[in-house]
Amino acid sequence: MCGLSCLDLVMDLYIQKNAHSIRLTIPAIFGVLVFLIKLIPPPISELFQIFTALFITVAALTVRRSGGAIYTCVIAGLLDALYTGLPIALALFVIRGGTFDLALSLSKFWNSPSIIKIAASSIFSSLITGIAAYLTIVKWLKIIEVPFIVFMLFIAISSALSGIGAMIGLKLWKRILSF
Repeated sequence: MCGLSCLDLVMDLYIQKNAHSIRLTIPAIFGVLVFLIKLIPPPISELFQIFTALFITVAALTVRRSGGAIYTCVIAGLLDALYTGLPIALALFVIRGGTFDLALSLSKFWNSPSIIKIAASSIFSSLITGIAAYLTIVKWLKIIEVPFIVFMLFIAISSALSGIGAMIGLKLWKRILSF
């Protein structure tokens, strides 16, 4: 008699009891996935910004308040800094997550969620991070030598893909919640 309804009840209680840990585990897993995307060599990895933005967006929505994006980006940044040996990688990821969370807060996304606000926040964070990456990696550290116009072209493309990824992330999130 109990069957499926009892199983559903047990699962609901388990999820409610462990909701906090689930809300932290999912962004951590997405942080690892964002790092794995960064293992793809540039400039091809910039074309995968759609997935990076999707993971960061869903992570931010999972935490349900400011800090979800930065949490995901800190995980990705730590892994990237350990892998490359460049601490600046952590700083760039913190900029990405921090500006995304800041833009969501400034746009009052949490009061009235909209696809425009999340796309604009993702594009903003991608642009700021791209400019910071150019200034640190190309100009300051001189790790690579890339003409400014070429770098800006890739930043524009990856920012546009980032906005699309955030929109897909929000639609995916809404679909998950509707189940």
